[in-house]
Amino acid sequence: MKTPHYRLLYFLFAFLAFTLITPLRGYAQSTGVVQGRVVDAANGTPLPGANVVVNGTSIGTSTGQNGRYQLQNVPTGPQTLTVSFVSYQDTSRTIGIEADAPTTLNFELQSQVLKGGEVVVTGLRKGQLRAINQKRQSMAMMDVLSADAIGKLPDQNVAEAVQRLPGISIETDRGEGRFVRIRGTAPELNNVTLNGQTMASTTESRATALDLLPSSMISSAEVIKAVTPDMDANAVGGTVNINTLTAFDRKNSFLFGTVNGLMRQQVVSYGDSKLPFRASVTGGTKLGAADQLGIVLSASASRRDFGASILDPDGWNQVNSRFIPEELEAQIEDNERKRYGGNLNLDYRPTESTSLYLRSLVTHTEEIRKNSEYEFGFEGDVTNQSANTGRYPAGSAELDLSYSDDDETLYSFNLGGEQQFGDVIWNVDGTYTRGYFHYSGPDATFETDEADQNMLSATYDTGPYFFKINPDNPSFVQNPANYPIRSVDVQDQTNTEDTYIASTDLRRNLRMGDVTGYLKMGGKFQLRNKIVDRAESQYLPTPAAPTLETFFVPATNTAQPNSPTFVHGNVEAFSNYVDENVTDDQLFSLDVEETTIEQVIEDSDSQEGIYAGYGMASVTLGPLNALGGVRVERTETEVIRNELQADDNITEDDISEETFVNSYTNVLPSLHLRYNATEDLIFRAAWSNTIGRPDYDLLAAFEEVSTDGTTQISITRGNPDLVPYRATSLDAFVEYYLPMGGLISVGGFYKHIDNPIYQDEQEYTNFTYEGVTYDEATVEQTVNVDAGRLLGAEATLNALFTFLPSPLDGVGLSSNIAVVNSEVKVPGREGDLPFFGQSDLVTNLAPYFQKWGVQARVAWSYQSAALAELEAPGNDRYDAPYSTIDASLSYDVPLQFAKTDLTIMGKVRNITNEAEARYQGDPSRYDRHVIYGRTFSISVSTNF
Repeated sequence: MKTPHYRLLYFLFAFLAFTLITPLRGYAQSTGVVQGRVVDAANGTPLPGANVVVNGTSIGTSTGQNGRYQLQNVPTGPQTLTVSFVSYQDTSRTIGIEADAPTTLNFELQSQVLKGGEVVVTGLRKGQLRAINQKRQSMAMMDVLSADAIGKLPDQNVAEAVQRLPGISIETDRGEGRFVRIRGTAPELNNVTLNGQTMASTTESRATALDLLPSSMISSAEVIKAVTPDMDANAVGGTVNINTLTAFDRKNSFLFGTVNGLMRQQVVSYGDSKLPFRASVTGGTKLGAADQLGIVLSASASRRDFGASILDPDGWNQVNSRFIPEELEAQIEDNERKRYGGNLNLDYRPTESTSLYLRSLVTHTEEIRKNSEYEFGFEGDVTNQSANTGRYPAGSAELDLSYSDDDETLYSFNLGGEQQFGDVIWNVDGTYTRGYFHYSGPDATFETDEADQNMLSATYDTGPYFFKINPDNPSFVQNPANYPIRSVDVQDQTNTEDTYIASTDLRRNLRMGDVTGYLKMGGKFQLRNKIVDRAESQYLPTPAAPTLETFFVPATNTAQPNSPTFVHGNVEAFSNYVDENVTDDQLFSLDVEETTIEQVIEDSDSQEGIYAGYGMASVTLGPLNALGGVRVERTETEVIRNELQADDNITEDDISEETFVNSYTNVLPSLHLRYNATEDLIFRAAWSNTIGRPDYDLLAAFEEVSTDGTTQISITRGNPDLVPYRATSLDAFVEYYLPMGGLISVGGFYKHIDNPIYQDEQEYTNFTYEGVTYDEATVEQTVNVDAGRLLGAEATLNALFTFLPSPLDGVGLSSNIAVVNSEVKVPGREGDLPFFGQSDLVTNLAPYFQKWGVQARVAWSYQSAALAELEAPGNDRYDAPYSTIDASLSYDVPLQFAKTDLTIMGKVRNITNEAEARYQGDPSRYDRHVIYGRTFSISVSTNF
């Protein structure tokens, strides 16, 4: 029996389909269609968000991302069209309109000179103006970053570029932005699309890592914070859409490239150093007698070689009412990251009514990390304790050496087209995208003997932020012969996600009297298959295995004070030794039980099918624009996991493969309003509903069971009854567009989030499991908890100070701030907690100067602390506040002899040498502190 929401959907689709295919005869006989493109006269760059109106009527529209527009139901006969775009000269043209065929009318707008011929809208300002105008004309709540703005700061990838937009914070990894959080929501609850279609993920979760995408390969990035019904619903925070360049985005053929010479501050002296670099090139042209075929080819390559200094106390314990670190973990790393990427875009437009396209992108990252981690821990009872100091009578020391070789690849192929039939537009699209990640490498522990614990007595001092540990016998601690090898783990993991998408849309533009608008409907099918295959072989040494002395290198201090690393090892030499000797049974023996567990425990094979349909309508009545509709998504998931019954003698018979099936349907209405009070004053409001699907493997009802006789049992369970997050969002903003392209925007948002997902842990006594009673039991399961809320406000100020006297008329300011607060009840905790990863304050401040061919920019980005992990009340782990300052300075070299632009640019990244840090309970108790250093670059860019 069909449910009511299915009946509503069928009725809606039938109504819309009837309306889309039925001609409005009262208007079709005396009206026509005008279409075309609006571009920059200087270089043919499309101008999204330009206003196009028919003089003397209420007929008007705005251009899309590619600068194209279409006006329906334009009265036949001579008509004058006027196009306006902030900082460009208004342009009017008259053309005869016929009822039988569409009329094409293209516009080339001239950029305005702002003051006496001295300040021209180019570079930074031109990019910001395009972004502001696109935001101005959009019905969705969105912010836009143009390619011009992306290239002006030392952003290494798309994640770092997008963080400049309001309400956006990022998660960093090894000194580079990786994941995007929108208004404090976790990365896996946001949707990431490339040219409008979902990208596959290389991670184990739904989160898409944006460090794979070089910032030089994109034409613009959009962050949509309140999605419309024609967008994917898996967007609790919003959607990040990345656009690539097409040949029709430029008037003529083009070729531009950049070569960067980099200098990286090495914060520790460890490992070899290779020359870092970054280079990119993009070219495009149109072919055919009427320029019907467009081709764009882009390629980029980069290498970062850098050290890292890492401190990690591994947690703080309360002893005699005072917090003491569990141990000192001091790491030094040598990292090398290489990134290669390329994309090919083909567009075929045989007529004004027909367009076909192929979008393809491949990006690949290779990273080698050599890590030497020294750990000094305490044993026994503390004595001589004061407020910050004390002594432990014994201790332990170990050195972990690990070598990891990572490969990440993202593919995307997108084939589609658009066909216009009179006043109906039909779009069809097919996409295949794959994310692939492979990790491999050995990890070993060299540790002092338990019998030597008394040789490792030490005092501590937690008075300084970087606390001190002083062993009583430093000569013993520094002797590598005292560190025999304890274990070797050889790890290998592969994540593969294949995503197949097919979608189609129909849109019909309508006009009834003074009311204009359109109806739109569509359907989409998405199939995602993710395989996680993790293996770990564990080896135990024989007495003949080496000590650390074989791989010893002189100790290297960390970049942080008070934290000596007493011994270190040559990771590359150790890795080569493992490759050659780990299977030698004279040196190592395989731990069969642990290896058997690790071969299967994390493996999963998940398949998810999403069947989506939507219907929506847009209406313009005078200054009011309204867009409303409903989206329905049906999700069907099949997960294969391994169940494990672990006891003292585990065998393959204790492992079983199980398949779990889950499905759910979501009906998601939305309404967006835009009111143009004046030409420059706009009010916006939106009510939207979105979801956040659980990670695939959480939906499996698997059990991981570990027992210790009948004394202790530990059970970790999946949960097939999990339902997705459901977010109902309200947004309200007022925007004032300043003369010559500035913007003041202020507003607020509220999200009511049902079904948040958290890990629940319960402890029991006299617990019975499968007929056996255990003295103690721990049961962990992922569950949905009570609804949470998220409340915030955003403000933006983008100003061009052209009214000031020279040279101050070249000054501008780009700034934004977001204040966010959230509350959710978590199992086992009293009171409310914030959502994971939610910063209360996110802000950007970027003053710049542009004049006489000089462009200078300083950008400060800040995000406040965010909850990272739950421990105990007052001792939770937080990501510390993160504040970075970047700067750039460039000069456009005048070349009178050639039609070529040449720009020389210098950039500094992370001027203040900001660390990635976490703390536990109180900011004075750092939980992790990582220093990567500064990056300096000098680049030469050319544009033909």
